[in-house]
Amino acid sequence: MVAIPEKFNLRVNRGDTFIYCALIAVVGFSGMFVISIHSFSMDELEAGRHWKDDCRTLEVNMPTGAFTSPVNKLDCDGIIINVPGGQYYSYIHQWELYKANSKLNAD
Repeated sequence: MVAIPEKFNLRVNRGDTFIYCALIAVVGFSGMFVISIHSFSMDELEAGRHWKDDCRTLEVNMPTGAFTSPVNKLDCDGIIINVPGGQYYSYIHQWELYKANSKLNAD
């Protein structure tokens, strides 16, 4: 291993340095993964806007079965759609945050 000398002046050997660098890389990639999971795309924000502004809620948390999440029944210009409850609330909440943030940036 030419890149890492045998011993640093601080008496740290190569094996420990490699282990610490690998550990930092794993933690960094894990952090990037967590951040990417919790971010929303513009399509998802647009869906939240559409459901909030253009649709009317017919039924809330309608059970669909033992192993599935409840759905919200929406009437969007005469078209009835079923949206999973968690996804519905998450997208609408993110749309409201986006709208509030864009209002603050415009001022």
